[in-house]
Amino acid sequence: MEFARENIDNLNMKAPVNGKLSGFDLEIGQSISRGERIGQIDEPSAFKLEANIDEFYLGRVSIGQLASTEQNGTTFQLSVSKIYPQIVNGTFRVDLQFDQVQPENIRRGQAMPTKFSLGEPVNTLLIPNGSFYQDTGGHWLFVINKNTNTASRRNIKLGRKNNQFIEVLSGLTSGEHFISSTYQPYTDIEQIKITKDN
Repeated sequence: MEFARENIDNLNMKAPVNGKLSGFDLEIGQSISRGERIGQIDEPSAFKLEANIDEFYLGRVSIGQLASTEQNGTTFQLSVSKIYPQIVNGTFRVDLQFDQVQPENIRRGQAMPTKFSLGEPVNTLLIPNGSFYQDTGGHWLFVINKNTNTASRRNIKLGRKNNQFIEVLSGLTSGEHFISSTYQPYTDIEQIKITKDN
């Protein structure tokens, strides 16, 4: 009898943790295999945020880095708990956990605007990411001289990049213009003469 009662008791499903059942989709007569996931349990006091960040900032994000979010006029502090370095569609993902308290009545899947602290602001020169990068590997550009209506080949050094912008470390100054279209027909020449169509 004790063995029979134990078998009956084993038919009862028990939650492994305390929390709120937020997903439960079963039908009458459905067969459940051992270890199969049948529901989702949320712990209302231990939510985390997931954020997708542009790959341009991958080198500037670290574990413990601070962030904040605002709900109903109150600011809540967060910190980075995990970094996923895989780049997907130009972004990487991080997990953020609340440092002390979290907003009340938040839900799984809810979007929350978040501000990141990426260190002290720095001045840097950015140029648009164009077709030239594939042709030169980012090692040189055709820089335009308006006085002579020419574009001359110049070596440059580039830094971080994303789908829109590239950081210039040296070789180009603010206010200078360059050709950003494809360089395929011009990879073996040093200077281009620019003419105007009448």
